[in-house]
Amino acid sequence: MDNKITVLLPTLNEANSVRRVIEETRALPIPTEIIVIDGRSRDETVAIAQNMGVKVLLEHKKGKGIAVRRGLKEVKTPVVVMIDADGTYPVDQIPNLLNNIGQYDIVKGNRSWHANGAMTKTHRFGNWALSIIASVLYNRQVKDVCSGMWAIKMSKVRKFNLTSEDFTFEADLFINSVKNKCSFKEIPISYSKRIQGDKAKLMLSDGFKIGWFLLKKKIHNTQDTVHT
Repeated sequence: MDNKITVLLPTLNEANSVRRVIEETRALPIPTEIIVIDGRSRDETVAIAQNMGVKVLLEHKKGKGIAVRRGLKEVKTPVVVMIDADGTYPVDQIPNLLNNIGQYDIVKGNRSWHANGAMTKTHRFGNWALSIIASVLYNRQVKDVCSGMWAIKMSKVRKFNLTSEDFTFEADLFINSVKNKCSFKEIPISYSKRIQGDKAKLMLSDGFKIGWFLLKKKIHNTQDTVHT
């Protein structure tokens, strides 16, 4: 069990990509348990994952944060890897994350290279701005706060107070890593276009929501410090 990892794949209508992501994960030279947490997909995502023999959790509430938080409760391995199931993240870079996890509590991907059409200029600017806001508010440099590729020691995750229900989840992970004084490293990864040209999930309103989440949590944490 000590040499095994768990890979969490939150899904929502990922029938175009989930098979490939599972196959690539199984091809890794690491003993791996795969857990798919599905948030009410309307396509064949669940059937594909079940037919491939991976563990599937059906989450009736919508939201990435809700799905991943439920998945974390099922993890029994020392390290968990969280990655989106839309085919945009390089599964073959998971070993690179794990090579650094012995020295660090958290290793996450920094999307340094973007395939043509993978991310609009607006999305790039928004992620850059949110990363600066997060770095300034929490006095901890982060280059890609919205990255969906993380490797974390479960001994640290169990101390986290994760409350996010949606796409603010990565910001929640970052905030908790700072609050719990976790050692932290970002490694450069590539970022691909969603399979079959699906549009990016995040909208402009989600960017504002993430920014507000970062600010709200900072204010709340400051108030807690003052009261104690």
